[in-house]
Amino acid sequence: MAKQMCTVSRTQATAGVSLALALTLGACAGTGHNTTGPVDVAPLDHYEVTVTETQETLDVMPSGWMLDADTKAALDAFARTYVARGKGKMMMTAPAGAENADIAYETAKAVRAYLRERGVNDAHISAEIVDASGQTNPGISLTFMSTKAEAPECGSFDDMTKSYHNVTSRNFGCATAANLAAMVANPQDLVEPRAMDGGNAERAVMGIEAYRTGNVEASEVGVTSAE
Repeated sequence: MAKQMCTVSRTQATAGVSLALALTLGACAGTGHNTTGPVDVAPLDHYEVTVTETQETLDVMPSGWMLDADTKAALDAFARTYVARGKGKMMMTAPAGAENADIAYETAKAVRAYLRERGVNDAHISAEIVDASGQTNPGISLTFMSTKAEAPECGSFDDMTKSYHNVTSRNFGCATAANLAAMVANPQDLVEPRAMDGGNAERAVMGIEAYRTGNVEASEVGVTSAE
């Protein structure tokens, strides 16, 4: 009995290999894995710090040119807040025409002087006299606008073991934004940069002249003498 021979051409073999490879890649594509590279996301792309404005107010009762300890403590805290987070000028209103007008005037001067001692620039205090006719003991009012950094709410934690697509979690960057809001000294710096101080031209000229004349002293930082 004669044996039947089966022959396969080179073209048929190549087509078969291509078909098998295509089926294999198709099966891999259906596993849900992402074959692209990681997504480049910055920590603050999902969450950001919100800067809001709040009006700070302090009322001081007239007591003459002598300020008591409680009033000084309140002014200390008020001045610290203004220096750290104040925006614009501090407004001070003093009564006029009331029964205690003279005492209120002396207290207003004492308050302004005490604020200067605590670092508030006198040019940043705007005083205004208000009519208090008919009132018995009106007080002195201090107000200014301050900025506050508000952090986002964190806590949306995903299962980090079930990440197939090289993407960040929903909570990514929240801790960074919350820490930034808690640490920033002046939240206004997150809105716009501060104006730079002018350069010291005299000091710069001294450095250039010292370099030209060879009077430059070597820095001793990091230099150790061999013994």
